[in-house]
Amino acid sequence: MLINNAGNSFAGYFEEQHQRAAAGDPAKLAHALLTLAGRDQPPLRFVAGADAIEGVSAKARELLAQADASRELGGDLGHADA
Repeated sequence: MLINNAGNSFAGYFEEQHQRAAAGDPAKLAHALLTLAGRDQPPLRFVAGADAIEGVSAKARELLAQADASRELGGDLGHADA
């Protein structure tokens, strides 16, 4: 029973993601990808869509906050003789 519930939830998640992806303009995405492909040094990662950019930005802020919170205890763990 749990597997079916999890599967339905999982399917719902992918359906939601598909609906979001369908909202974008494929021609604009193609133009952006071709522009990136023509660059001498394209970015290592490309985030497509305003909602995706906001999600990545939120995750980056979360990770930076965690690094800052760890700095006091975790920043000086090297060997004393190093």
